[in-house]
Amino acid sequence: NSFCTLLGWLLAQHISSSVCNDDFQPRREMPHTLIKICSLVGTALLVTAASALVPVEVCVTSRIAREANSQHARFAVEYYAASEAPLLSLTTRYIGRFVPGASRTTANDLAKSFIINGTTCDVVIGTGSSLLSPVLSPIVDQLWIDYSATSSRLTDPSLFPFFNRVNPSTVQGTAAIAALAARFGWTKVNTLAYNDEIGVTTIAGFVQNLVDLGGEPGLSLSVDPTSSKADFIRMMDAFAASDSRVVFFSSTLEQPPFVWLMEINPAT
Repeated sequence: NSFCTLLGWLLAQHISSSVCNDDFQPRREMPHTLIKICSLVGTALLVTAASALVPVEVCVTSRIAREANSQHARFAVEYYAASEAPLLSLTTRYIGRFVPGASRTTANDLAKSFIINGTTCDVVIGTGSSLLSPVLSPIVDQLWIDYSATSSRLTDPSLFPFFNRVNPSTVQGTAAIAALAARFGWTKVNTLAYNDEIGVTTIAGFVQNLVDLGGEPGLSLSVDPTSSKADFIRMMDAFAASDSRVVFFSSTLEQPPFVWLMEINPAT
């Protein structure tokens, strides 16, 4: 798209490829990539602005339980725009809000907030979630940059035409893990997925890469929000009884209960 083309012109395709293509192979670590991309947005807009101030409204999605990420994104945009793009008349604001007593931002709440408050934004930053970004996509028609959503499904430009990311997708991650399994001779690997967008797509990508390298999937199980401790224990017992000693799991939970059970159960 035009945004990626312009970034490519500015940086000889270097950072542009990391935003637009899943085939990007980073040759060195690029810390604070979101900060740099946000500053480049301002620089790109200045190309057509001549010497006049360019009004730009940047909207950052606000997420319950991940508010620090939203605050960092907003600070990055404001700080680097002020120091590197002084001709921008930049305003930033949050889309979404805290809900007392809630533990996570729901897709419906975020979509409703965007429809009410986000349609006038010039740039959208976020959501930072492989679960929330696909839901928000049908109502976003602005320049959109996500700082941490990794789902490989978001790569499809026919489904997510305005979506760009600054981090690799699970395509790179699952290929690397499958290569690691092959390197250690783990030809058969069990899998455990949290039953959501990122869990299912990550496991599917890993299994495909494992098969391509000559391996085979072992026992495949999944968990969801209704799974109980007894369910987790049964899963661990099933893994212990299988003929594979390796389990690859994918979860959006920061402290998956089944990981704790695996650590205290020597049989697994």
